[in-house]
Amino acid sequence: MINFNDKDFLINPYPELAKLRSAGKPVWHEEAQMFLAGNYDDANAVLRNKSLGRIFKAKEPESEWSTFNWLHADSILDSEPPKHTRLRSLVSKAFNKNIIESQREIINKIVDGLIAEIDSKNGDFDLIADFVS
Repeated sequence: MINFNDKDFLINPYPELAKLRSAGKPVWHEEAQMFLAGNYDDANAVLRNKSLGRIFKAKEPESEWSTFNWLHADSILDSEPPKHTRLRSLVSKAFNKNIIESQREIINKIVDGLIAEIDSKNGDFDLIADFVS
């Protein structure tokens, strides 16, 4: 099972994530005390199922989970109203249609430059390392 603290996993998570996806269903992760949804359909179903709840509870021991806890404490995905509503209203102001449209030219320029860099690698690239970050 995935060891989220393993240096090799942090460097290259893809082999472990491929194993998770190959299970074809959510898999119980004992250490995390939760199911891991390895494919889009399962993750989407979990995120849309209100009966599962999304109120974040910090994992323990804090010494081992501090980064995870920090990342998830104010996640819009892990929140229910009224916190979710407050966070969504803050985010929606920055990502409304007019704001995004006003950024089209600069976004296109950045994406074109990133794609040009990928093209120079003869098709061998890592989407996260070479494009997203």
